[in-house]
Amino acid sequence: MIRLGAVGIIFRRVKENVYEFLILRRKFLWHGWEFPKGGIKKGKENDESAVLREIREETGLEEVKIIHKLPEKMEYQHPKRFKLVGITGSSHSVFLVEYIKGDIKLSFEHSAFKWLPYKEARKTLTYDTQKRILDSAYRYLISKKP
Repeated sequence: MIRLGAVGIIFRRVKENVYEFLILRRKFLWHGWEFPKGGIKKGKENDESAVLREIREETGLEEVKIIHKLPEKMEYQHPKRFKLVGITGSSHSVFLVEYIKGDIKLSFEHSAFKWLPYKEARKTLTYDTQKRILDSAYRYLISKKP
């Protein structure tokens, strides 16, 4: 079974055409750098409300704005050691989310955060699936200038 979820690529504008992206250092179940993400509560929320809830739970941020839902999904298979109750993989909707204001307050899932420019964020992210969606988000930001 594939678990449905949502991921938020949170950015802030530093100056014209210069953006920083929020990445989190995961410590729960695995270790590495990622974007806020999580499952959709079936029958209780849609992917848009799920991404806002996950951002709030994992970062403490409430003042953010969804700018765009990217056309691609972030999909991956779970390693055997992570297969929970028959879940073999995940398929996440991807949202580009603008930081408005607020202090970061990490949940138990993460131990650190960084605001990084695109190239540094790309180098720091642990998995290629997240690097790929960052590429797409960055192309959108540069072309649309929201």
